[in-house]
Amino acid sequence: MNKILVLAFLAVPLITLQSCSSTVENPHENVKQTVLQCNSCHSATASTSAAQNTPLLGGMDEQYLMEQLNNFRFDKRGAGSVSAANQEMSRQVKVLQDDELRYIANYYAALPTVYSTETVAGDINNGKALYATNCKGCHSSSIGRFFTDSPKISYLKGPYILEQLTLFAANKRNFNVENKHKNKMVEVSKLFSNEELSDITAYIKSK
Repeated sequence: MNKILVLAFLAVPLITLQSCSSTVENPHENVKQTVLQCNSCHSATASTSAAQNTPLLGGMDEQYLMEQLNNFRFDKRGAGSVSAANQEMSRQVKVLQDDELRYIANYYAALPTVYSTETVAGDINNGKALYATNCKGCHSSSIGRFFTDSPKISYLKGPYILEQLTLFAANKRNFNVENKHKNKMVEVSKLFSNEELSDITAYIKSK
């Protein structure tokens, strides 16, 4: 491992990439460099402008991460987006092999979860009622998340949550492998006005 890579590791206060090697054997050296690039937007210490509305990936379910990487890979997310971050995601994953994507998913899943306090303006009480009726069953309990393959979302940045709800509602965030629970996410998002989506997000971040 050259000196430049060693210095890069020291600059990122996360667990070393070597911690994942027991699960994904002998990853290509270039994927380690790719993870360092990922950290510039997705780690808790990311400070670049590109990281302003990107998710913190530490502690996210490995299967869910792999699913999202493949959604970007097959143009179900990010395709035709005006977002530089989404375009970069699509570009990055398309040059990686399956074992490299698994390594990245395993790496982030092994990290501790970092809770973002960043929220959005909205009516928390109205958001609570809407969330209880339409979102709680899939996203608030470990059992619900297990049976619907839904992610835990309360720790994510408020602006990011709101952006994703808006994309679902506009048919701009889709799935490489569909099922009824994923399709329901699109259907439910369309039930609400932009203001109500903000209310739901504000409630999520108040919990």
